[in-house]
Amino acid sequence: MKSNWEYITARFDLKNGVFSGPQIDEQLVRSKLNDLGAQGWELVSMTPIKESSGHSTACILATLKRSQLGT
Repeated sequence: MKSNWEYITARFDLKNGVFSGPQIDEQLVRSKLNDLGAQGWELVSMTPIKESSGHSTACILATLKRSQLGT
């Protein structure tokens, strides 16, 4: 039996500290991923996205999937 999937992405912006480098709000990420998980979404990957200058990470892009409803 073939599975059909639907996908979404969630973006988590990083804050750049002057001395600390890029930081992410872990509580926000955990909360958002838990909310999506409760809706049936499964985390597939988390990918760092660089700023246009290419020197530091601007955000993390999470990709999630779930079985398509009605299939």
